Amino acid sequence: MLTIRYICHARSRRGSEEEIWEKILNRFAENEDIDFAYPTTRFYDNLTEGKQPNK
Repeated sequence: MLTIRYICHARSRRGSEEEIWEKILNRFAENEDIDFAYPTTRFYDNLTEGKQPNK
């Protein structure tokens, strides 16, 4: 997770937030060796997968 904090005028928060995030994402996009990941969960079901049941 990436979190940033910064100070700005209340009326310009949305615009400045969008501009900052776009610049950050564009910098990440310049690097081919950086990939984004997302939280995943895998459930193992040995019977459905054709494996021996757990003991």
